[in-house]
Amino acid sequence: PPSTCLKIKKGGTVTFNGSFSSHPLLAKDGDSPTPFNSPPSGSTATITFPNAGTFGFICGIHSSMTGAIEVVE
Repeated sequence: PPSTCLKIKKGGTVTFNGSFSSHPLLAKDGDSPTPFNSPPSGSTATITFPNAGTFGFICGIHSSMTGAIEVVE
């Protein structure tokens, strides 16, 4: 599983800020179903995490830009 960089409660949200045209936000490893189901556009994306688990993400262009959200009950 991916290394966790943020822990939130089930049902919580995380807001990602950045240029998604330069840094596409994609699902990478982790549990299923992933809330990273469609790449966001623009510069802000708020993603809701309805299920417990660990959900990895990656920049679609820069493979070193990764992270994971751990969602707990």
